[in-house]
Amino acid sequence: MSAYIKTFDVRWSDLDANRHLANTSYVSYMVHTRMSYFSDHGFTQKEFAKYQLGPAVIHEETFYLQEIPPNDTVRVNMELGGRSADHRFQLWEHGLFNGQGQMAGYCKATVCWMDLGTRKVAHLPQVLKDLTDRMPKSEHYRILEKEDTWKQKLVPLRKLEI
Repeated sequence: MSAYIKTFDVRWSDLDANRHLANTSYVSYMVHTRMSYFSDHGFTQKEFAKYQLGPAVIHEETFYLQEIPPNDTVRVNMELGGRSADHRFQLWEHGLFNGQGQMAGYCKATVCWMDLGTRKVAHLPQVLKDLTDRMPKSEHYRILEKEDTWKQKLVPLRKLEI
C-alpha cells in the first residue's frame, strides 16, 4: 500500500525571515496530514469528540534537508512506522517533498492516544484500531515495545532561579 499523501501550496504566511518555508510550517503541514488521514477515512472531529480522544505527541524528531522557496508546492506523506500491541502508542513517519519531488524534510513522531476526560493514555475503540491497522506502513514498521515509547533519556529540570 502506498503512503497517504497531502498536498499544500506554500503561502506567504508559511515563510520565515529567510524567505523560505519556516520550520513551524513543516510541522504544521505534517500535523494537518496526520489529522486529514483520519478525517478522510471517516474518523472526523465529531468522532474524536464522541470518543473523547485525541493524539498527543510525546516525541518528535524532524530533519530539514532542503529549503523550500515561496510559491512552491509541498507534498507530505504519512506512514505507520510502528505501534504498540495495544495500539495506545504509535510511530508516525512523514516525508516532506518539494514541487520537484525531492525530499526536503523527514519526521518521526511518537504519539499516544489521550482520554480527554481523564487526561491519561487511552485504550482505543475498535474502529480506531482498525483504521490504524489499515494505515500505510513504512519499510521500518514494527511492533513497539515499552522502551520504544519513552525511549528518550530526559535531562532533569532544574529550578529556575530569578
